[in-house]
Amino acid sequence: MKATGKWLMTGLIAVLLAGCGSPTREQIGKVQEIYAQLVDRHNEVIEVYSAIEDDSFSKELDEMAEKINSIGQQDMKSLSREEIDAIAGELQENIRVYDDILASIEEIRDSKEEKKPPLDVAVTIQNNTGIELYEIYLYKAGDGDRGENLAADIGFLDGYQILNILNIYMTEEETLWYLEAVDEEGNLIEAAEVDFSEWTGKGVTIRMEFNFDEMEGWLEME
Repeated sequence: MKATGKWLMTGLIAVLLAGCGSPTREQIGKVQEIYAQLVDRHNEVIEVYSAIEDDSFSKELDEMAEKINSIGQQDMKSLSREEIDAIAGELQENIRVYDDILASIEEIRDSKEEKKPPLDVAVTIQNNTGIELYEIYLYKAGDGDRGENLAADIGFLDGYQILNILNIYMTEEETLWYLEAVDEEGNLIEAAEVDFSEWTGKGVTIRMEFNFDEMEGWLEME
């Protein structure tokens, strides 16, 4: 199991700084604020990092956690104002380091997401309308291009005929598709959304139905 780094708690430096003599109240408040920001940033990075499969930053993040704890556990009472300012600068520099680490982790995450294999669905279209369909299109919802006419090679899909389609591929964000079917006169017989989210990795039959009394078509999936 991947070591994802150590979580940190805020408030440590606030306790240690209470009652300091040399630094001013403004310096104390500034360091407390920056320290809290640094702890938050560390934990933010740990949360993002724990969600990806990568070990590149485990050691570095553990070392950063130790460094932050070490800074917070210093005896601030013995430090001068200049030394307190130096600590504030060190804390701010560590925040910038975390910004760089976070950017690298997000790049790794995005790269891995891009390489996810596409989802596949084996689709069969069954014409149960009783109407010969000369044009059938199945395309991703929102696409301007309907793609090729699936009935082109066979001329038309008979009123009670089945059309087998090889697997279609999509991402998790592309499971909503659209089906259109047109008769010989160009009348739109079917026009409906097809949600493949429950059918990825397996086969599905889309059955086209039509009610002549109401002159309305609909889809059923099984």
